[in-house]
Amino acid sequence: GLTEPNEYWFNRHFTLPPDAAVWWEREWVPGGNRCDYVGLAYVAYPQGGTMALSVSTNAGPWADKLTLDCYSPTPVGRFTNVWLAPNLYRLRAQSLTGTNIVIAPMVEMTATNGIHIAFMDYGGLPLSAVTNVPRAIRDPIMAALKPDLLVWHMKENGPWLSLSNCLEECENWWHDVNPEGEVLYIGTYYTCFDTNSTLDVDQNRTVRGVAVARQRAYVDLMQPNVSYPWQVAQGFMADEVHMTWTGGKWCAN
Repeated sequence: GLTEPNEYWFNRHFTLPPDAAVWWEREWVPGGNRCDYVGLAYVAYPQGGTMALSVSTNAGPWADKLTLDCYSPTPVGRFTNVWLAPNLYRLRAQSLTGTNIVIAPMVEMTATNGIHIAFMDYGGLPLSAVTNVPRAIRDPIMAALKPDLLVWHMKENGPWLSLSNCLEECENWWHDVNPEGEVLYIGTYYTCFDTNSTLDVDQNRTVRGVAVARQRAYVDLMQPNVSYPWQVAQGFMADEVHMTWTGGKWCAN
C-alpha cells in the first residue's frame, strides 16, 4: 500500500506484497497519458522478489512488457523503461514474488518540444529525510531523471549548520550524478515566525550562501514583500505559514 517517507525514499511510495498492484490513471482521460516512453523507479532490496510491468493502450487490456528483478542483498535504486508507439497509455506494476518497493512512474512524449516536469515534494518534510536515503538508492533514480533544471524550495527549522551541511550534501549528490544540471533555489517569504524571531531570515541567508558558493541562482521572496503583517493585509496569507494563490502569484510575478 501507500507508504510514508522512510529510509527507502523521501516521498510517499508504494510497498507491494505478492499479488498486489499499483497503476496510474489520468483524470478525465480514461485512456491514460499520451506518450511514447514509460518508465518505473523502484528499489531492489533483500525482501524484494519480482514485479511485472504492464501497459494498457487506450483503455485496453493490460499487456505485460517486462519482469523486473527487485532483489538485492543491499538496498539500491533502479529504473527501467519501455519505448512505445505514440498513443494513450496507462502503466501498472504488479508484485509477483516478495515484497516490492515502487517509487514512481514516468510517462513522457519525447516527440514534442514541451517541458517534462517531475514533482518530488512532500509537505513538512525535513531536509534530513532526503539525505538519510542512501546514495545507492538516490543516485540511479536521479541519473535516470537527469533534470536540466532542479527547482529547490526546501524549508528547514534549523539549526543552520545542519541546514547548510544537508544542502552541501545535496549539492554533492546532484553534481556527482548530473553535473550538467542547473539548480534554482527558491527562498522563503515572511511567515508568522518573523514577527518575533529571525527564523526565515536566517534560513534564507543560509540557502543563499550555498547558492552563491555553488554559482546557483537564488530567488529572494522577501524582497517583493514588506513584512508578514503587510502580506496579511494584502490577503496573501492562507494561514500563518502558507500563502494563498494570490500571494503565490504575486511572488511569481
